[in-house]
Amino acid sequence: MSQDVRIGALPDYADTKTLEECRLLLEGFPVLKKVSERQWLYESDGRWMSIDLSHIDAQGDADGEAGCNALDTHAAWNDLRARGALWAYAQLRLRLAALFGWRALDLQSGDIYSPLPPEHAAPLYTLPDTAAKGTVPVHLIAWNEGTSAMRYRKKERLVAKSEPRASYSALIALDDEQLLHGYKGGSYISSVPGIQLRSGDALECTDERTGGGRILALRSDREALLSDGPLSQGRRAHVNLYRPSPLELLSAVPFPLSPPFAWVPEQESFLAAVPRKDQSDRDFDENSPCAIVDGSRLRISDQAVDGYPWLREALDPAAHHLIEVDYRSRSWRTIISQEVFADAFGSYEGSAIEELAVSPDGRKLYGSDGYWTAACFDRAEDRFVWKRNLHESMRVYALALSSCGRYLAVGGLADDLHGPESFALLHAHTGEFVYRLPVYGTFRSAVYTAAWHPDGNHLLLGLANGTIIELSLDGEARYFQGLKGGIQALCFQGDRLFATGAEKAVRAWNSLE
Repeated sequence: MSQDVRIGALPDYADTKTLEECRLLLEGFPVLKKVSERQWLYESDGRWMSIDLSHIDAQGDADGEAGCNALDTHAAWNDLRARGALWAYAQLRLRLAALFGWRALDLQSGDIYSPLPPEHAAPLYTLPDTAAKGTVPVHLIAWNEGTSAMRYRKKERLVAKSEPRASYSALIALDDEQLLHGYKGGSYISSVPGIQLRSGDALECTDERTGGGRILALRSDREALLSDGPLSQGRRAHVNLYRPSPLELLSAVPFPLSPPFAWVPEQESFLAAVPRKDQSDRDFDENSPCAIVDGSRLRISDQAVDGYPWLREALDPAAHHLIEVDYRSRSWRTIISQEVFADAFGSYEGSAIEELAVSPDGRKLYGSDGYWTAACFDRAEDRFVWKRNLHESMRVYALALSSCGRYLAVGGLADDLHGPESFALLHAHTGEFVYRLPVYGTFRSAVYTAAWHPDGNHLLLGLANGTIIELSLDGEARYFQGLKGGIQALCFQGDRLFATGAEKAVRAWNSLE
């Protein structure tokens, strides 16, 4: 939310309250000061915002009628430049909208926000406001706290230091204090990625497999693991199947499929992308060849194609985009055809689903093309039910669905100095914004990864500069230093939080301390 935001019962402003009703509601905010019958003022540690009580007609124009059906809020452009200011203004506006039972309209962007009811937005867990031995500072971004407000949490532990690899990109918590630690293998095609199984309090490496590990997906029964396989033409390609503990490769050769992939909840089948065509005429290393399938040169190996003849008809990127595979019965079916995908995302070269999440019941699929669009596909209706334009400058790096399936977090990189664009929390069923936050404009860094706490009440963002941000569903936020370098993966094991990335280790916290 930027300079001017209108709060009302959008789209027709049908709910009108008396000025006395508005006064009683606004008096619940101690930082608000009544200036006149129709004007209030927010002032807090250098932040300033006016709140005008208006009556608006169906066309959005003030009509001078009695009562109030809209709150017009205004903050000066200069006040938006201070670190965390846009976040604080967004928090206050969301609370006002929730209290009045209305929605918020950003008059600059046209974005509409549908805040949660107050009873659904749990605050972040409490941290002490005084320093003690063994604690580190946590900075707050809050509408009702000073800009220098601070909390303190216990210092992290540096673990998983044995057998370090170039750069870690995946992290999955197993039972019995075990973690799967996936690594990229370096910046060159010849660099080998892999997976490490780590155990014990210090997370020592007890097993390792190479050939894939940049991306991991664990089945709900924790008995099978999907991993990306060998690169093809420098791109992520192939899908491997593992037993997670002990770490054992279950597929003799990689599947001739590509990321993104995800398990179908409570089933043994999984979703994966059909490999794209290779449009390049350049010569590549013979270790990453492209297979010729029905005359098309695909970013996949001949070995993978020959290993699964029952998948051969699926390898038609002109017809299929995302398929479901039952590897036990050796069967597959189309989930999203290329025609349906092109209607939602466009058919330009290289257009593909880059991020994928599945609802708890398996019916809804959430995806992004890696650029400015997020969308929801309904498997029962066989169509995209909503598509959300995030902003033309947006590059999506992280997509995470809450455990309850109600909220979708989308983060990445966007030029959002004066408008919140690099992070969005969406209502998963409708695609409406809960809120948006300017991560890049505030931290000069991109969102690399996002993870929900198991209780679903708050989430964490891992940034390219090593910062970890904790966010509640109503926009309450605080941040602290996580790693020395970019954070590529976050995960929870009960109340323990783990982070990994460029630091070649894992840092661990008790997430409630």
